[in-house]
Amino acid sequence: MTAMIALTDVQWVMVALLIACYLAICVRTALRMAHTGRSFWKWLSITVFLTSIPATVVLMREQMRHARAARRARPRRHEGPDEPEPDLLRCRHCGKLVRPADLDHTGGLAACPFCRLPVDDAEIG
Repeated sequence: MTAMIALTDVQWVMVALLIACYLAICVRTALRMAHTGRSFWKWLSITVFLTSIPATVVLMREQMRHARAARRARPRRHEGPDEPEPDLLRCRHCGKLVRPADLDHTGGLAACPFCRLPVDDAEIG
């Protein structure tokens, strides 16, 4: 005796759609693996026969490695207080750093080039 699978036409369509979705996921995974420099055909056969779990693990490991490398390459912020360079002065009105040569000396008083407010030598610092 042989056992036969008795499915209706709608059930066969559903099975075909599930198989098509599975193959689409396998192809997508294999393409993603090919973008990371691995063999498309090798990873397509792995994903078709062993599911895409091994490929997902490899991709996640690869993404974590790239994220760690990007974090290491990012410049670090200065943790200390915001100290001006020795030749720069801080305007007490706007708080911007100004070179003494950039101060506007019209009208007898020095003016900040950013806020244009007059400051004298005692206020700058």
